[in-house]
Amino acid sequence: MLKVRVQSEQVRRNLDLFKKIIAESRTTKGIQVHGSYTAWVNKTTGAIEYGSSMGHEGSTWKPIRLELDLESHQAMVFDGGKQVFESADLAAPAFHIVQETLRILQGLTTQVEDLKEFSHLSVTTPLMGEENRDIIHEAWHQVDRIGAEKLLLHYAAVGNYLFRKDPVAQQLEGQLCEEWNLQIKCLTLTYLDPEDRVRDLTIVFKADAWMIYDDNPNLNGQSYGTIEELLATMDNVLSRPLLHAAAQN
Repeated sequence: MLKVRVQSEQVRRNLDLFKKIIAESRTTKGIQVHGSYTAWVNKTTGAIEYGSSMGHEGSTWKPIRLELDLESHQAMVFDGGKQVFESADLAAPAFHIVQETLRILQGLTTQVEDLKEFSHLSVTTPLMGEENRDIIHEAWHQVDRIGAEKLLLHYAAVGNYLFRKDPVAQQLEGQLCEEWNLQIKCLTLTYLDPEDRVRDLTIVFKADAWMIYDDNPNLNGQSYGTIEELLATMDNVLSRPLLHAAAQN
């Protein structure tokens, strides 16, 4: 049996649903090494669903095509009938979930010889602990600078932080995507410093690596494999994330 352990509950759901789609497939003859699946991704949450378009109309869902190739060990996603994937209309947490789902699927393509083996996939998440959270998704706040200040000054303590997307990150993302011809995501890390001042940093996600943008469009600064590794380098000013569920209570 294929087994995989993931950090995100939404990634687990995406993989479990893919497993279900494979299990319900009526194609049972011969070995399947290529697969193409019509799906929809939620632009806010990164949830991936399959089947008819019913319930996926409107601006919340984006039509995509998921393709797996066991021979080249590739898991890819494209816009509808196109050969590209435009991520500009996805919120940063959604993009993060889609990328992590694809990363797990791509890793699994090296362990199977037949797509039907995905029907036996077992996906688990760790017991919920501070270190096991999908930190971007849980600490994402759809607020502007003033809203972020209110949250951190009223609900948080020194060192607390949240993720959001300000106009600077939005503009930079467009410029970097055009310059590099890659799907790059930028988001804003906002935190309360030791002097009770609210600070902003722009975080860049490029080619499976995270970095702090330091006004260098070459993006050749220090990079990290996970957002947690990047945050760990700031443990002198960061302490705990301000989870959106806590801020709503």
